Amino acid sequence: MNKRIFFFDIDGTLIVHSNNEYIVLDSTKEALNRLRENKHEVFICSGRPAKFIIQEFKGMIDGYIGCNGTFIVYKNRCIYNRLIDVETIEFLKEEFLKLDMGVSFSGAYNGYAYNMDKATVCQMNRFYKNEEPYILENWNLKEIKANNIDVFFKNREHLRKCVEYFQDKLIFNTHEPHLSADVSFKDWDKAKGIEYLVKYIKRDMKDTVAFGDGKNDVTMLKKVDLGIAMGNAVEEVKKEADMVTDSADKDGIYNALNNLGFI
Repeated sequence: MNKRIFFFDIDGTLIVHSNNEYIVLDSTKEALNRLRENKHEVFICSGRPAKFIIQEFKGMIDGYIGCNGTFIVYKNRCIYNRLIDVETIEFLKEEFLKLDMGVSFSGAYNGYAYNMDKATVCQMNRFYKNEEPYILENWNLKEIKANNIDVFFKNREHLRKCVEYFQDKLIFNTHEPHLSADVSFKDWDKAKGIEYLVKYIKRDMKDTVAFGDGKNDVTMLKKVDLGIAMGNAVEEVKKEADMVTDSADKDGIYNALNNLGFI
């Protein structure tokens, strides 16, 4: 069997929500380790920033694509860092403020709060479990280093209106059941990040496999040779995938890789 390149989303794919905690199943850890033992290459491809990929999967991966395709690390070396330019941030600040959205312009190692209430900032910094706060409240626009965006809504109706308003410009990956989403741009997404990495390591897209569950995973599942949706994925993802495995909390990663003969 040809050695494959595997790409995994994190939340809802590798990580499951259980008893108010986010955990990686032992079966999932075993699956990742066995893939690498079998000489396949393993990568994360997530909307998460770099800081919160490294701490969860240290020693289990060959690299990662963070911030929805815009920050790429291979063998502990950053090979791509696509930052949002100042003009775009200024434009988006005005657009987000029109709809009274809470925003974090998210970079690899820091997020930059805009129109976010103090309680949400504190809640997010607790979620990220860092010694130093990830989300900064005081920042200079010219010094900002952001790759993508996290947004926060007041209620379900507010979420619906915001997603509808930006539907032609941005991709919203909502964090159900929470009133938040990570946002990516339609001209650069997870699929573009995967293409860049595969070309960089001089491999072929025919060797690629990806697992995902959210709307920001659609392009990556369509781009790779074998796209696998989790059983808990949104219907749009399942529709575009080549196959559907069990849910993330039902050993979906391990079962798919085992049934396909990769581990």
